[in-house]
Amino acid sequence: MPYQFPKPEMAAISSMFSALFGRKVTVTNGVRMSTTPRDLFSAATYRDEKEELIGMAAFDMPLSASLGAALSLIPPHTVKKVVKEGKFDEMTWENLHEVYNISTRFFHDHFYSEMVALERVYQPKELPRDLMKYLRRSAHRHDMACEVHGYGKGKFTFVSNM
Repeated sequence: MPYQFPKPEMAAISSMFSALFGRKVTVTNGVRMSTTPRDLFSAATYRDEKEELIGMAAFDMPLSASLGAALSLIPPHTVKKVVKEGKFDEMTWENLHEVYNISTRFFHDHFYSEMVALERVYQPKELPRDLMKYLRRSAHRHDMACEVHGYGKGKFTFVSNM
């Protein structure tokens, strides 16, 4: 059976992130996250065992910084600094990478038997043009809003090729 991207349930994302961060995380339907070359956001690619691109995830800069900081209880003021400077310190970046890795679980369904793995995480402005187009033009895109209580909020999207 061909791969069918399971639309991630907001309650499952909220629950997983709340458990991961040890604090309340709220996920709701969101407006479309802007992913143009002018926008600051991080992104990740996910591939299957055949090295085929299965999907992508992207977090806007405020959410990227909030998720990266919250994972290891980096002080919340770091989020404002990361957003203002438009670049990550080493610890926040490594933590965000782990959040993308854990988010792999949202690209599995009950019919897809192959392993899906995180391929790469991209810093803001690093995403190649072909992946930028894929992220913007996919018909299988789920945009949401997220608040990591005590850290901040922002937008994110999960995108699939199926």
